[in-house]
Amino acid sequence: MAILMSSVCFASLSSYAYGPPEYKEGILLSDDEDNLQQPNIAVAVPCVLTTKKKILFPSPKTIGVFRCVSKRSHPSLSINDYMRFPPISRFFFCLVEFTSTDVSIRVFRVNYKSYIYSLEPIEFDLFPKSPNSEENLNKDGLVKSFSNQSHKSLLEEIKACNAQLFCQMEKVYAAARDPH
Repeated sequence: MAILMSSVCFASLSSYAYGPPEYKEGILLSDDEDNLQQPNIAVAVPCVLTTKKKILFPSPKTIGVFRCVSKRSHPSLSINDYMRFPPISRFFFCLVEFTSTDVSIRVFRVNYKSYIYSLEPIEFDLFPKSPNSEENLNKDGLVKSFSNQSHKSLLEEIKACNAQLFCQMEKVYAAARDPH
């Protein structure tokens, strides 16, 4: 069974590989905590997990952990890459290996049986897939076409949301500057 990974998460993991050390490990979150039949990884949140500090995110949406490492000369995976993390809710382990020119992402299912951990490589599919995915097809099976009017209305909605966010940001900054 393949797991689904959002294209945003895939891009984030690829960029974390080249980021500062605090971005090299973190948690994987699902957007649906109840869907174990077809699990998905919606977001990768970088945070330092290998410290002795208490983990502050025991979210039911936490379905795994990730780690970015330099690509090794041998293709094998050490269970130590996974076991160095604290025992949080983790069903999947994502290993991001990188060189100066390449990034590879592998996902593993975590199996725990008789006090022994093992990792099983699994495939992952990206979602949303292509513009031709079923959700973008009309009832005749053809790709939905968007009119200029619908693009304009979407752009107006985005501008309105940006304006609201800007106002909220100004309020937060003003409250942070005001000592009273």
